[in-house]
Amino acid sequence: TEDNLTSVESVVYTGEEQKPEITMMCGDKVIEPVLYNVEYSDNVNAGTAEMTITAARGEYLNTVYSGSFTATFEILKAQPEYTVPTDISGTQHSTLGSVKLPAGFSWEEPETVLSETGELSATVTYTPADTQNYETVTGIKVLLTVGSPIKGDVNLDGKVDISDASLVLKYYANIGAGLN
Repeated sequence: TEDNLTSVESVVYTGEEQKPEITMMCGDKVIEPVLYNVEYSDNVNAGTAEMTITAARGEYLNTVYSGSFTATFEILKAQPEYTVPTDISGTQHSTLGSVKLPAGFSWEEPETVLSETGELSATVTYTPADTQNYETVTGIKVLLTVGSPIKGDVNLDGKVDISDASLVLKYYANIGAGLN
């Protein structure tokens, strides 16, 4: 019965089937593994996995044990592997949220205004593609180089292009219409 099973430790996701070792007890005696069979299910991905323990049968097994029961164990999410982003740069007076990061990374405080030029330390979160089996990692420190805005870079994206000209034209059109 379930009372004969010692506690089953949680395991960490590996992408492979998880089959934690178990110990069956009868009082203070260990029940030999040849006297029972263990079948596992839902034992690959993070979450609750099951095992069904059934008393073994056979001519050579003269045993008092019989029946079966189901127990559960936890497969914990694994820590993902990632590379801390480097060579990140932004423009003074813009926000962290406007600074591009590699896939999977996001700024923890995207509304922070980059008010000074030079190096700035900020924190990012890494969210893996497989959030079912991997933890999201927070509090990752990155260094960001903040440069002065380029003349004509109206939208502060680090370059002067047609989108800046469009914003200037829209601004002057609104003035002419009495909207600014």
